[in-house]
Amino acid sequence: DVVSKIERVSPKRKRLPSRVVARFWTKNQRLMFHKIAVATYLRAEDFDKAQQLVRSITNKFSDDLAVMRTLNEIVNAMQCHSKSSRYIQRLAQRRDNVYVQVLLGHLGMARRNHRAAIFPYIMALNQAPQQKLLYLFIGIALLHEGMSKRTLKRHFSLARSFAMMMEYYKQSKESPEAAYNVGRALHFIGLNNMAVPYYEQALNGPLSREAAHNLITIYRNSGAIPLARRLAQQYLVT
Repeated sequence: DVVSKIERVSPKRKRLPSRVVARFWTKNQRLMFHKIAVATYLRAEDFDKAQQLVRSITNKFSDDLAVMRTLNEIVNAMQCHSKSSRYIQRLAQRRDNVYVQVLLGHLGMARRNHRAAIFPYIMALNQAPQQKLLYLFIGIALLHEGMSKRTLKRHFSLARSFAMMMEYYKQSKESPEAAYNVGRALHFIGLNNMAVPYYEQALNGPLSREAAHNLITIYRNSGAIPLARRLAQQYLVT
């Protein structure tokens, strides 16, 4: 395969001369070459080499969405390795980069440090208020922070969380997918009766099976067995 062929190349031929790359390749061609190399290392599950290569191109192409997605994939695969964390925190000093701020927020969520994730998400929202998913990210972080035992003002955090959730729901034009996310948040904190209308709206969207499953759980716990059975026959049984 491709990985084995690369590993069989002699050390002297593993790297193209920089003068050749600089002379004949454009910026987009160099970026594409690096992406292919990173994808090869990821397929081989060699995350250390993939991270080294991504770090070398992130400084030059930090505004490229594909590069930041690849860096996020590596961070998730390495389960928040300390080297990745420190590198992303250094990148976060560039407060004008939305992608880096979002990635830093995701890193905080992955490490269950929800309070640390809120600030980067807010920084990204200030720079890109048209991105409705940022409202969802902030709402989820505040939701988990409000449900934490260490939180003193739990109701305040939950109120801010659902303020962000409803803004996300509004900017999404009350789509079925947004309705599912709001219903799931209400279901998460035990407000099942308030989650039911949002789940019912989500039955008309791409997450209909997930919404039906959660509705069945609510109906069964409340004793509405016939209603749960009818919903299962309609959406879950193929």
